[in-house]
Parts: sequence; structure tokens; C-alpha cells
Amino acid sequence: SVLDGVARVEFGVSGNKFSSTEVAALSITALSGLVGEAMQWGTAEGAQNDLMQLEGVFRQSEEFIRSGDQQDITRWGAFTASQLLKNNADKYEKVVEAFSRQASAEECILILES
Repeated sequence: SVLDGVARVEFGVSGNKFSSTEVAALSITALSGLVGEAMQWGTAEGAQNDLMQLEGVFRQSEEFIRSGDQQDITRWGAFTASQLLKNNADKYEKVVEAFSRQASAEECILILES
């Protein structure tokens, strides 16, 4: 969704339960913004919101996820997000540039798919 001209990813809007595979994938997605900010600027101002989104994903899991497992999934998601961003640094930089000029979601997707 877009609120105040800022693109955001929202999880759990439908209220459906997530499988363990979906929880793992969404942990990467939820933490990629936080990780990208930290890599780019050394700090992540939106970190709390990203972590709250991930908490919501955990609550919507089909199976109960214990606290220790949530920490492991969070670490794994952050690590995987950082690896994906590093391995695709050229595309990441192009998407950052596109965001800065408020490019459409379509244009950003085309950058990622090129």
C-alpha cells in the first residue's frame, strides 16, 4: 500500500494463516527494508515497524512459533535479506534510485526482473 507517498508492504490483511514456508519467506520480506537501510545508511529508522510486521506474521502462523524459534527465524530472515541485497547490489541500487524519484511499482518490478 502507499500511505503519504511512501510505499509499504502489509502482511496479514486477509487474516489467513501462514504455513511455515510462508512465514520464512515473509520474514525475509519483512526484514529486507530494515537490512537495506542499515546497509545503506548504517541505521534503520523503520526497524520497529518492520519487526512489528514480522510479529504479526508469527501470530498468523498455522503452527505456534515459540519465542526462541521466532528469534531464529528473525536472524535467518535478516541474514538472508542481507545476502540477497549484496548478491543483487546493482539492482538494489537501481531500485533505491527509482524509489527516490517515486517511480511506479511497475517500474521497480521491471528493474528487478531485468
